[in-house]
Order: sequence, then C-alpha cells, then structure tokens
Amino acid sequence: MSAVPEFVFVNCCFLGKTDAAAEALYKQRYKLAASIGVQLIKNGVRAVIVAGWAVDDSAALEFAKVFYNAMFAGDNFGDAVRKARRSCYDKFGEANNTWGAYQCYGDPFYQFDVRNSSAAIKEKYVVAEEAEIDLANLRTGMEMGTEPDDKVLAKLAAIAKEVDECKIRTASITEREAFIYADLAMNEEAIAKFDELLLMEQASFYVSTLEVFCNCKAKRAVADYKSKKQKPAAALASINQVIKELENLLYISPTGERYNLLGSTYKRRSLLSSGVVAKRKSLSEAAAYYRAAYEKASAENKIYPLTNWYILESLLVLSGNRKWKDEVKAGNIKYTLPALKEALENLHLQKVSFTAVKRNVRSY
Repeated sequence: MSAVPEFVFVNCCFLGKTDAAAEALYKQRYKLAASIGVQLIKNGVRAVIVAGWAVDDSAALEFAKVFYNAMFAGDNFGDAVRKARRSCYDKFGEANNTWGAYQCYGDPFYQFDVRNSSAAIKEKYVVAEEAEIDLANLRTGMEMGTEPDDKVLAKLAAIAKEVDECKIRTASITEREAFIYADLAMNEEAIAKFDELLLMEQASFYVSTLEVFCNCKAKRAVADYKSKKQKPAAALASINQVIKELENLLYISPTGERYNLLGSTYKRRSLLSSGVVAKRKSLSEAAAYYRAAYEKASAENKIYPLTNWYILESLLVLSGNRKWKDEVKAGNIKYTLPALKEALENLHLQKVSFTAVKRNVRSY
C-alpha cells in the first residue's frame, strides 16, 4: 500500500458455492482472514476487521451500521465491536452466525478522530436522562484521560444543541455542563452555567455544586486581575464575596473541603491585597483554614491541606510574623503552631513527597 490507513474493514456477502474448489476455499476462509488481519497490523494499520466466513447481507449491514455509529460517537474499537456483535445476535438470533464472523485485530482502545465532525451520530434524545448519561460518560472520559479537551468541547456543544432542540433541559443537565466546564478550567463558561442553574425554578442540585461555583468565581477574580480585566479593588471585592458565600456553607456543615476552599480563597486574596499587613492577614487566615481542613480530612486526604498549611506557616515565620510553637489566632480560629522538628516529622509520617510540596507552591 502506498499509504497505510489507520483502520481497515474487509467485509463480504454470502457467496454461492458452485464447485469443490470454491467449497474448499470457503472452509479455509477463516485462515485467510487471519493472515490478512495479521499482515495489515504488521503494515501499520491500527485496527482491522476481517470476515472469517461468508456473512448474511442483512446481518452484515446491521453489524456495520452499529459499529460505525459507535465509533463516530467516540467509542473505542473494542466497545464498538462488542455493541455490533450484541446487536447482530439480538436481532438475528443464534441461528445466524454473522455476529461471530468478524475477526478483529489491533488496539482495542483505538478511536476515530472525530474532532472535525459532529460529536456523535445518534437519534434525537427522547428523555433528559439520555443526555445526563452522555454528559456523565463524557466527564468520566475526561477523568480517565481518554478525551482530549477539544473533543470534549465538541461533544459538549453537540449534546447541548440536541438538548435544547429537543426541549428537555433540566437542572441536572445544566449542572453537569457546568462541572465539565469547571474541569476544563473554563471558569467563565462554568459560572454562566451555574448562574443559569440557580435561576431555574424548582432546581435541585448537590451542595457540592455551590462549592465548585465559589471556587470558579475565586479563580475568575484572580484571572481578571492578572489580565487587567478588573481593577484590583473590584477583583478583591469579588474574592471577599466568595469568602462570605463559603462561610455561609460552613454554617450548613464545616467540612474539610469547605475549609480547603476557604484556605485557597484567602490565599488568592493575598495576591490581590495591597500592603504587607493585608497580605499577611490573608495568608494567616489561609493557613488557619488549611489547618482546620487537615484536622477534618480523612487519612487519604490529609496531604493537600497539610502541605499548604505548613508552606504558609513557613512563609509567615520567614517574614517575621510568627515563630514555630507560637499561639496563633486567625479570625475565630485559635491553635498552637508545632515545633519545626515536629512539623518535619509529621510530613515524613504522612509520606509527603517533594513533588507534592512543589505542586502546592506552584498553586500559590
């Protein structure tokens, strides 16, 4: 081949057997199919489907239709083949062996590049739950690292368009869209979706949605300040509003995540504050909230608040604001700083790596 394709599908219709030679060829066809498949993979083809024996036309059409629809919808090779086989078997029964005729070779995780096409080939949504499932699967793909950002955005846009055309938008759909935008660090778009959600009548959503909403607004305030989209005073006012909203969430329940969010928001406020005193005050508040988060956190979630707490305390000690083993009061929180040796031993006990510390320093 002058050019090697990524994918090859070798199909065949049902052929009448007219002589002994044809009969022999028919019986040995599965071996030929295997040879073709293996050779194509050796030539650089990433995925191959070859019919191991003659197939029924109607069943072959069903297999191809389901397979290609799944692939263009973003499924990987293995999942698309499984769906096609299942559909053939369910539709034509065990008496028709076409479902098992297709020999598949190559990477089971191979996917078509559909970034420049519509996100999916599918029928219109009938109920909102279908869109909710698609959005949940899309976010799962992001978390697993199998969905590049541009592909996620294309699929998200296609789902949103379909939802609005079918007039099935629900609070759950909008909430899931907002989370995906937040995961992509597209804070402006996420905030717009959260605002839309909060304006819906009888909208039900998780309290954690408000946490993510607050975090997006805090990030946007800093981004607007850095890009000079907002003046420092306006950005600082936005951060202070987020702090009030997070403090209100503490009244519902003082969870470790809310303490973490307050810590990160006060840390961001220190960037926007003018003057050494104001910056130190914000850092002191941030350290106190990270300490509270550390105290609340489960064993597997202690590293993030612990490293942030110790980093901020170290900055405050180096700036001459306090000393290790001091009694500290930040806002309504009072605590005693550990000795430096005790802090280092605690880091060792928690198995905190230098990479984790460096990552949290960068986040500051």
